[in-house]
Amino acid sequence: MLRARVSLPGVDGDDPNADVMSLLGALVPIWARWLRVRRAFPLLYSSGVRYRPEVDTEDWLSPPEVLAQQWGDCEDLTLWRCAELIAQGVECRPLCTGRRSPLGGLSQHVFVGYPDGSTEDPSLILLPKDAKLD
Repeated sequence: MLRARVSLPGVDGDDPNADVMSLLGALVPIWARWLRVRRAFPLLYSSGVRYRPEVDTEDWLSPPEVLAQQWGDCEDLTLWRCAELIAQGVECRPLCTGRRSPLGGLSQHVFVGYPDGSTEDPSLILLPKDAKLD
């Protein structure tokens, strides 16, 4: 597996949400091709994986890495879900919403968007019963 380190402008960028969507949008077809060949790889919602936010880090994990650690944050889960849907011929894309805080931070959330305008949030679906979505 090739591991790549990428830096984004973050809160200093003109549109940090678009930056996240562009990068995830580039990764989704790569993992969709990988999933098409590996039909035995589990589907996200039957994998046993749960949502958990990262604390003080931001590592974007591949579906095999998420499966190995049994949890992922919103972009990890959305990447996997979009890739498996596209591998099945379903049109979708990662969406990102966020806002800047008055203190200069950026709060973002990533989920699946469909052409008809509907959305799906793997983080909410895989949220442990005793947890809250941050």
